[in-house]
Formats: sequence, C-alpha cells, structure tokens
Amino acid sequence: MNPGLALSSVFRISSSGFQRAASRCVSSSLPARSFTSRPVLPKTGYRTFSSNQFPASSNPNPPTTTEKSPTAAFDGLFMNFVDNAMKRNMPVESAEETWAKQSVDAASKLSMLPPTGPYSGRSVNVYRGQVGDAFRSLDGILTRNKVRQQLRAAERHEKRGAKQRRLSSERWRKQFANEVRKKVQLVIKIRNRGA
Repeated sequence: MNPGLALSSVFRISSSGFQRAASRCVSSSLPARSFTSRPVLPKTGYRTFSSNQFPASSNPNPPTTTEKSPTAAFDGLFMNFVDNAMKRNMPVESAEETWAKQSVDAASKLSMLPPTGPYSGRSVNVYRGQVGDAFRSLDGILTRNKVRQQLRAAERHEKRGAKQRRLSSERWRKQFANEVRKKVQLVIKIRNRGA
C-alpha cells in the first residue's frame, strides 16, 4: 500500500491545523542517522542470530529485517494520535455503568475460585517449595485473628465481671491510642505548614 495514500486518507479524519503540522513533519528532511537499518530488539535473555550464521538450506524462512522509514514511523505515530482522539470522543460512562461492569468482572473472577470451607481462613498455599514464606503468612493470619491470644484466655475460666472489666479496659486503651495517634498527626501537619 502506498504510504502517501494511507497518510492522506487518515488526514481527512484529523483537523486542518494538525494537517499543516503533519505535512511539515513529513516533508522535512531528517538526518539519515536518526533511523537505524536494523530493528532494535528488547533484551529478553534469548540469543539472536543473524541470517548469515545459518546456511540457506537449513533456514527456509530467513528472518526479514524491516527498515523503519520516516514515513512509516510517522504513520505509526499518527495512528496512535487518531486512536487516542477517537477514545477521547467516545461517550463517558456513568458511575452506575462503571460499577455494573466492575461488579460483573469481580463476580466472574470469584466464580472461578473454589468455595470457602472450614479451613479457608486458616490455610495457605505453598508456592515453589517455599515453606518458610507459607509459615510466615500463616503466622500473620493467626496473629491478625488473635487465635493464640484467645486460646491462652480459654485455658482458664474467666469470671464474667473480670472479663467485662478486661474487655472495657482493652477498648479504652484502643480508643486512647487512636486519639493520641490523631493528635500526633495534627501536630506533624501543623509543623509541616511552618507554624
């Protein structure tokens, strides 16, 4: 396909201001050293071979090297611009539509998971034989759920009044720590303002 023909058909879509700027870019003479004759491959760790390392009989499909001419580079850049412009002109979804799409996606992902059972919250998967990491994650789950603390408390019977006093004391300590944390954050914020 003729690059000039493809470029002119794409130009009809865009505005006239961009047409002038684009035509100046295409008609400008860029130095030849700004374009390489060989494509740049990403470093993937695989060894690449050139076509002259293999005999012609053993390689029936020789690799083709694509030279990126200035017009081809500009065509790719321009097509990205057109795609982005079309995306901007698309109608914006409302919050309800976005919520509905995301909830359908979440439901489909959850349907692929196995159903929860009595051991769901207390079991972890071992990946690549890393048992230590699995134990650490299980220990974190048990700590967050206060399993050891409850077992220790259940070893001895606790009278009703003592239990109520202990629980109210724990609640008060939590609230007090939270208020102190808020005040410290307020002081830090005031200091950062420069007061």
